[in-house]
Amino acid sequence: MARYRSKDRARRYGADHEPYSRAAVFERWGSCCCYCDREATTLDHVAPLGFGGHDEERNVVPACQPCNSSKGRKTLAEWVAKW
Repeated sequence: MARYRSKDRARRYGADHEPYSRAAVFERWGSCCCYCDREATTLDHVAPLGFGGHDEERNVVPACQPCNSSKGRKTLAEWVAKW
């Protein structure tokens, strides 16, 4: 059901939605967090939906819960600057 939640979130933000496979994203990255290499359990929108990002495969990456939570709605530049 994550597919529907993702689509609904995109609609609320006025973002484009393009169907993609969560499993394919995890498989492509070997189920590792793209930010720290721990086991990924969530998907993160690299460009946040609320700031013009789109809900499509080229804008999502696997992330562990701590990285995804700390990044939140920040852009990558904003998130990295906090480190």
